[in-house]
Amino acid sequence: MAEFRLLQDGDKEQASALWQQCFGDSDGFCRWFMSEQWNGEYSVAAFEGGKMVSMIHGRPYILRIRGREVPAVIMCGVATAPEYRHKGLMRRCMELFERNARERGAYALFQSPVDFRIYQWCMQYPSSASAMITSEKTRGMRGCRYAVDSPCCEGFAGELLRVYDRAMKGYSGYVIRSIENMKNVLRGHAADGGRLLRYIRDGKTLGYALYFDYDGQLSSIEFIAENRAAAAGILSFLGARGKGEKLSLRGPIDLCSLRLPACLKMAWADTTAMAALNVPGLLHELGGFDDVAVIPENNGVFGFDGERKSVPADVRMDSGRLMQLLSGYMDIIQLEGEGCAEVLNRSAADRLVDRLPALPCFTAEEY
Repeated sequence: MAEFRLLQDGDKEQASALWQQCFGDSDGFCRWFMSEQWNGEYSVAAFEGGKMVSMIHGRPYILRIRGREVPAVIMCGVATAPEYRHKGLMRRCMELFERNARERGAYALFQSPVDFRIYQWCMQYPSSASAMITSEKTRGMRGCRYAVDSPCCEGFAGELLRVYDRAMKGYSGYVIRSIENMKNVLRGHAADGGRLLRYIRDGKTLGYALYFDYDGQLSSIEFIAENRAAAAGILSFLGARGKGEKLSLRGPIDLCSLRLPACLKMAWADTTAMAALNVPGLLHELGGFDDVAVIPENNGVFGFDGERKSVPADVRMDSGRLMQLLSGYMDIIQLEGEGCAEVLNRSAADRLVDRLPALPCFTAEEY
């Protein structure tokens, strides 16, 4: 019989081995993660005969959603040893993970899934999208004289954090980073040989990209810029540096407004999922009004102030769809149109359109 429990420091060696077995990440990355990202208070695993066979890692963060600070937990390193899959172990781990995070005060969960369909059963749905810039082969890109290239170093954390904070102000759903968070992001990229590109003009850093250049591909999962000139400059430099390599960049959806060279392709893709862990808390923080009522998962009727109601519900949706509404990823019209919400009171739904409009949502990838 499997044992399900929170992780302890003595589990690090087994967790690292399972991580590498399932994801194939480098020794350097695993050493960084197990030393600096490890948090046993939020991470869980299943054990068979003392052997770790399934795990989920987590850490607390604060998300800024609709301008409000929301306590949240990240979910990452979700893995089950191949010979133990399809036995229900991950479902049990997920139940323990969510219950533990809720008890520790998290209102929401977020992650960057490889396949969103895997998590629909636990009502984790898309919550932010990213611009994805790709090319099979870069050609004729000239570089940029304002771009400064260097190895990743935590000494740049202060100036990058200022860029990140300014660029994120127009979005809902982003992680509020501290200087220590940013240093850790840089250390994580450095552990795998990552590099840093900064766009500096008139002595001011206006954009950056954390990127890797190996195996014939140049890739970045954190490409942040305050304006189009900085974004275009970074893109030009990376395209020129690639010298015909494949290019893959991910950044905020605003990058979709860039005019790109013909050799590059632009698309947008869902990149983050969220789930509601504390529905009353989320309604109170992100709604705050009591004249519209919702039924999430048939658990009773709640007002958008988080209080239980004894009145008929105005809308019905599961907690994951409610998270999409509260975060700004979709408004009530979109949710209804896609069959993800049932409107029972049209005038109340009209009030939701005004009070909880759709917003640009972006969550940078965290580990």
